[in-house]
Amino acid sequence: MLLILLLLTITGCSALNCVQIQPAQIYNGNIVYIPGGNGCLQLLPANYNCTYQILPPVNYNTGLYAKVILKNGLRGANDFMVVTDVDGKTTTMNNRTGIGGFPFEYLVFPGARFSIQVTTKSVLMNSMFSITVEYHNAPIGPTSQLKTGSEMNYFEMATVRDGRNVFSSRTFTDTDSIYMYVGRKSGGVITCWDCFVIDGTFMNQTRVFRLASVDYQVFNTKSHALTIIAFEDGSIPLVFNRYSEAQQYTAMFAYATTPNLPEYVDMKTFFSGFTEVLEVVNFNSTGIIMQDLVIKSDTCNAYVVDGPPNNSSKIIMNISNATMPKSFDLKYFSVINLDCDFVFGVKSYDE
Repeated sequence: MLLILLLLTITGCSALNCVQIQPAQIYNGNIVYIPGGNGCLQLLPANYNCTYQILPPVNYNTGLYAKVILKNGLRGANDFMVVTDVDGKTTTMNNRTGIGGFPFEYLVFPGARFSIQVTTKSVLMNSMFSITVEYHNAPIGPTSQLKTGSEMNYFEMATVRDGRNVFSSRTFTDTDSIYMYVGRKSGGVITCWDCFVIDGTFMNQTRVFRLASVDYQVFNTKSHALTIIAFEDGSIPLVFNRYSEAQQYTAMFAYATTPNLPEYVDMKTFFSGFTEVLEVVNFNSTGIIMQDLVIKSDTCNAYVVDGPPNNSSKIIMNISNATMPKSFDLKYFSVINLDCDFVFGVKSYDE
C-alpha cells in the first residue's frame, strides 16, 4: 500500500508544468492560483525549475495591479525560491524561511515586472509552495507639467487618496530631469512600504524604487518624468525642482512645517564653494514662522526668497540682519545659503 501511494505521489508531482498566467485570466476581480488548487500549498516534483512572471497590464488611462501572496512550504535543503520585486531587488527563500506556508504579500503596480523562480533539486523532498494572484483596477492618476517661474513645485500624496481605491498615483513631467525631495517633518520616518517612485511613466519605466529606500535623500530622474504610487493612506509631502534650479547648488533639501512645535535646521558651509538650499513648505495652510536664529560664523551670506531657488523668486529677508521671530504669510519659501553657518527653527502658524 505504501509503495502504491508513493508511486501515485511521484506521478502526480511529475505532471506539474511551468504554466504562466494566461491573458484571459488577467481582469479585474479575478484570482489565479499557481500551480492550481485554491491557495493551499501544492506539492513540487524533483528537478523542477520555473520562473512565474506577474506583469499587470497598463495603458495611458487605466490598468490593473496585482496582489501576490506567496506561501513557502519548501522542505528540501537545496530547494529554493527567488523573488524579484518590482524594484529589481531579489529575495531568496528556502526551508529555513517561512516554513509551514507563512504568507508573504507583495503589491505589483501596473506595468511593473515581478517574478518568482521556483527550483527543486534531484531528490523528491515533498517541498510545497503556492502563489495566489489577485487582480484589481488601478485608475491611472493625472499627469502634470512642473511649474516654472516663482511657483514652488510641491505635492502631498494624501490629497489623491479618495477612500475608494487602494491604488493611487500622480505623474510629473518636465523638459529635463526632475529632482525630488521628501519634506522632512516631526517624527519624519517614512513608514509607507508600499509606496513607490518610478523614474518615468507607467508606459515607460526607466527605474523603480520604494519610497522608503529613497527616504530623505535627493532623488533625481534620468528621464523627464517622475511617477509617485501609493497603496497606503498617510502624509507624503514632496517637493520637486527643475534641473536648472538644482544644478546651481551643492545640496538641497526640504521641510514640511507643522504647527506648535518648530523644526530646527542647521545650515553650514562645509567647504569653500559649498552652497545649499532649504525649501520650506506649509502643506496644510498658509503662514510660516522662522524663529530662534543663531548665526555662528563671523560673516553670513544667506537669504530667503519667496519661491524656489531661481531668478524669478524675490529676496524677502537677509539672514545676516534678520530679527526673530519672523512671520511669513506664505505657503512656501527657500533659504539659500551661499556662505554662512547658522541655526533656526520653522513652523506653521499655530492652529
